Amino acid sequence: MDVLIKANPISVPTSLVDMEIQRLMQAARQDMEQRGMMNKDFPIQPEWFADQAKRRVTLGLILAELVKTEKLQATPEQVRALVEENAQSYEQPEEIIRWYYAQPQRLGEVEGVAIESNVVEWVLAKAKVTETVAAFDELMGQKQ
Repeated sequence: MDVLIKANPISVPTSLVDMEIQRLMQAARQDMEQRGMMNKDFPIQPEWFADQAKRRVTLGLILAELVKTEKLQATPEQVRALVEENAQSYEQPEEIIRWYYAQPQRLGEVEGVAIESNVVEWVLAKAKVTETVAAFDELMGQKQ
């Protein structure tokens, strides 16, 4: 995904970045509350999320355009296959399949996974890969 961002430098609307910052801040607040912390005990600053928000918005816009121009939308067959695959780990897979199809937001999440898979396949088909031998520590960023 970093390569997509580097290969497609775009300006992103500040309003979208600000909305994403607010969404990330809300998620952080909820996470802290679930861990037993009170928001008043730990004020969250918007600037903490600025870089992450800008990256997410940039990537979202690039991927949306890529999906549109390259026709990488999820097909109903892909979504069904993913739902069925997920359902197989349950005792009654048919109940899980009905549950997914009864909840549009869950089905939307599965569709997102299918789209992501389509994008990754498209990128990998276009990417030029060079194999490089590397020591494990070097690969993990632990050069000595």
